[in-house]
Amino acid sequence: KLEMVERRWATTRKHKGRRRRRNRKNRRYSAAHRGLGLVYGKENEFQMALHAMGKAKDDASSGEQKALAYVGFMQIYTLRKNSGWLEQVEARYKDALRWKTDIPEAYFYMGMAYKNADRIADAEQSFNQVIKLNGNLVIEAKKELTALKNPK
Repeated sequence: KLEMVERRWATTRKHKGRRRRRNRKNRRYSAAHRGLGLVYGKENEFQMALHAMGKAKDDASSGEQKALAYVGFMQIYTLRKNSGWLEQVEARYKDALRWKTDIPEAYFYMGMAYKNADRIADAEQSFNQVIKLNGNLVIEAKKELTALKNPK
């Protein structure tokens, strides 16, 4: 009986280790799926882009990864610009901020969407928020603000 219990315990430990490794891989896949979704979006393969972004969201293991997946959706909707695109971007923006409030990428790409929709005051506000957070995309936000103030 003791051998049987030991064997069962060893088997259980072995399977738990596999499960942990599988979960660790998925964390890495979230960023990969997000990148793939953006590539598909830039190639105008929007169904594939949205599918990949959905996988990025599902594989996300942290609030930041979830928020970045929603930012990816924002980027795809801005590229696609179908009917109601700005409302879709705003909805995903709110989703991103629910997962992480201080994520400069959400503010930056919301600013880009507002810029594309000719909502200049809203775009400026979003770009200023990126600068206030003083994280990623500060240089890009400053360039966008300069472009908004000095249109060609």
